[in-house]
Amino acid sequence: MRVLREKMDKLRERAPDMKFHEILRESRDTMGLMQYRTAEFLGLQIARLKNLETGYFRQALPITQLDRICEFFELDKEMMYKKMYQHLDGVEKAKKVRTLHRGKSEMQDMPADEGSEG
Repeated sequence: MRVLREKMDKLRERAPDMKFHEILRESRDTMGLMQYRTAEFLGLQIARLKNLETGYFRQALPITQLDRICEFFELDKEMMYKKMYQHLDGVEKAKKVRTLHRGKSEMQDMPADEGSEG
């Protein structure tokens, strides 16, 4: 148990320099848990956990779910909130739309008033 505690402490020290999804995935890996079991413990669907761990998510987690994740892995809540919203800001800025110009397909920034996810 002490070894696990030491590994998690090292991960927490590196966490400020990591992205949200990296922290989540490495926390689970460090604890030696499978995704389906972790999703079960956290009350998440397995697909949702996979998306969170790969950084493929576009909507914030409900506060209760993020709190549960932080408590389960003993992560700093304020830091994880900030990292989640930094990720979402990056997703918003990276939105692109495929356009057809003179028979050539290109990727362009999506206009601000279009493509909002509900």
